[in-house]
Amino acid sequence: MGEGESSRIQQEGDTEAKILRNKIESYGDPRLYALSLVSRNLADSRQPLVPERLFNANSAGEGGFAANGMLGTLMSLLVAEKSGFELNGDESLGNPEASAKA
Repeated sequence: MGEGESSRIQQEGDTEAKILRNKIESYGDPRLYALSLVSRNLADSRQPLVPERLFNANSAGEGGFAANGMLGTLMSLLVAEKSGFELNGDESLGNPEASAKA
């Protein structure tokens, strides 16, 4: 019984390997097959691939943060908070009604 089962498992493995080899050969390049698998998995993902919002605290002037120092950084964060940008993902930030309920 052990030899029969091991033979069956080997045949299943060989068949699966042959099918996979045929799939890869149908793409012509193994990298294209890998790319198709990655893109299919990313398409089915629930995790967003790009952020909904982007906060750029860097100033347009020369030196960026270094030119503004700590006060410039604080001002940038305050402006972001007042404009409704969620710094820590907290839904109540920028929404006084929600923060009053919390």
